[in-house]
Amino acid sequence: CALAPGHEGLLSNGTMLNGGLIAGALIGALLAGEFKVRVPRQRRRYGQSVVGGVLMG
Repeated sequence: CALAPGHEGLLSNGTMLNGGLIAGALIGALLAGEFKVRVPRQRRRYGQSVVGGVLMG
């Protein structure tokens, strides 16, 4: 069972907290009119983004 102790699966507390954080940030940005998908123009920014993501864990 997915809700049995020790076998949390995808419905763990951490997963639900992370999902709520992301959803809340998205809703807040949409309501404030601040949401925008940004694509870097310079190719080197992609590499910098990957390195930054790896360093963050």
